[in-house]
Amino acid sequence: MIAESEGATRVPVIATHACIWQTRSAPNCRNGTSRKHGELRRSRCCILTDQLSQPFRHAANRPLAGAAGLFSVAIVYRLAPHMLTALIVTIAGLPMIIMPLHPDQATFAMVGRAIAGGRFPYVDVWDQKPPALFVIFAIAVQGPFDVMRNVRVFDILWTAATAVVLLELGRRWWSLRAGVLTGLIYGLVHVNNNPWWQSGQPDSLMVLPLALALLLYERARGRRGLLITSGVLLGIVCQLRFPMALYIPFIPLVELVEARRDRPRLWIHRMVWLGVGFVALQTLLMLYLAAGDALGEFLRTMRYASRYSTLGGPWNPEGGPTIHAYLTTLRDSFVFWAYDRLVLVLPAVVGGFCGALLLRNARVGQLLIFLVLSYVVIAIQAKFFWYHYGHMFLSLALLSGWTWDQMLGMLRRAWSAPVAYGIAVSTAVVLVLNSAQVRTDGPNQWRNLVRFSRQPETRELYYALAGHGFDNVRRAGFYVRERSQPHDSIFVWGFEPAIYLVADRPPGARFMFTFPFMSDWSPPEWRTSFVEELDRRRPIYFIVEYGLTATWITGESVEMSAAIESFPALKQWLAANYDFEADIAGVTLYRRRD
Repeated sequence: MIAESEGATRVPVIATHACIWQTRSAPNCRNGTSRKHGELRRSRCCILTDQLSQPFRHAANRPLAGAAGLFSVAIVYRLAPHMLTALIVTIAGLPMIIMPLHPDQATFAMVGRAIAGGRFPYVDVWDQKPPALFVIFAIAVQGPFDVMRNVRVFDILWTAATAVVLLELGRRWWSLRAGVLTGLIYGLVHVNNNPWWQSGQPDSLMVLPLALALLLYERARGRRGLLITSGVLLGIVCQLRFPMALYIPFIPLVELVEARRDRPRLWIHRMVWLGVGFVALQTLLMLYLAAGDALGEFLRTMRYASRYSTLGGPWNPEGGPTIHAYLTTLRDSFVFWAYDRLVLVLPAVVGGFCGALLLRNARVGQLLIFLVLSYVVIAIQAKFFWYHYGHMFLSLALLSGWTWDQMLGMLRRAWSAPVAYGIAVSTAVVLVLNSAQVRTDGPNQWRNLVRFSRQPETRELYYALAGHGFDNVRRAGFYVRERSQPHDSIFVWGFEPAIYLVADRPPGARFMFTFPFMSDWSPPEWRTSFVEELDRRRPIYFIVEYGLTATWITGESVEMSAAIESFPALKQWLAANYDFEADIAGVTLYRRRD
């Protein structure tokens, strides 16, 4: 915003949000002074105006150059908190670069790489997640490094972008300080939240499109274009986890509270245009699948996945899931997860209830509703893996940022700045020390990164411990790479798709792992087509993994290698075409007879 000084010379100055507020609250501000309580003092607005205008007084005869310079200063001033927050989160996440991929993320990366190469999910390469996740990973695998490192770099940048969007939400809803605190709390806790397993999951990835949807809705104020775009982003969120659709009816809540009349009509209007964007995204993805003749297989996969969701999780007692075990885990899972992240959860929960119930703050109430809905989504999934809590970070980070902002405001009114900030920092330190996951992960990750860089001989130990046995995956993958050609395919009977990535060899069938063949509800034609595809592609190695059983995935308590016995067609084909070659670190390699 450009203003003119009194007199003949035009002096451009910048009016920031703070300056505008001061001008409105101090109408007597003129020529750099204002009167309050009988004392003459310079207002913050006028001091800031003078300071920012000084460098440009010499540009009075060059108004265009002065305006351009002012615009640059304004942009930097406006974006400085965002850029600094992104930088801090990115630096804090650097140890993630050396982390190998969990089998979940490796699977997503394999499907994403296939999509980037022009192939289609479900028919060319298979997993049971919805297609939007694979489109994200098709972008994530791109970059100057190997696939695994590209995914980690992408995840760090995604996390930093999410922190920036949350900062902007907090700034728009409350204050810049609240926004900065929100972004830092989210980013710093997230990168110290066991990222080997919990980063790059649908639940953590969805925070960015969800935050963007809220930001665009905030800016829309009824404008259809922004509402439709917000609906598209909500469509991406629901692709990552279908039950997240529960959020959508509550998106306009604050706007409805502020409206004095026609609330039903307002809600319907917002839902209609959000729905247009939501449906457009789903339609686009279905058309994409139809173009690759993958739509029917996608629908079969979703039916298969729906049965998987009913099997419970690792919490199952020996006889299978029970109501008592489910309710006990529903309670204990959140308690233990929250205790390990106390610095994030405690301020959010305490501040959220105080803000919603005592202060009747509509925005805080909406976030509290979102928090409850996230818990409902986790309960619907019924697995209670800790990465399923990833979407809770949005509500928790925003509520924590608001709570710390309110706390600092109260302390500043009662104490001097050093005392107030000292109390706040001391409280934060106590919470961090009692947040086991955050307290241990951060220092350990940096120690591992330093040792990994300075002592290359310790890297296999790092992969064995921090990578949860990834050294075995590397040994098997390197063995295959040295004894095969780039055009050769391999197949891993188990759930270690990272072997494909380390070996840099394509899978010998669209099913990269074997859980669908261990489930008695999978379509029978999957088994038939699987053996036919293996016979057609003739992978150079058939690799059998041992020791893995997961009743909450397959419904059967069968060791992985033993499952071949219940698949006669595969057993016969394997015996007719392959010979034993080696046992390497928990896997057996069979080589094709040439």
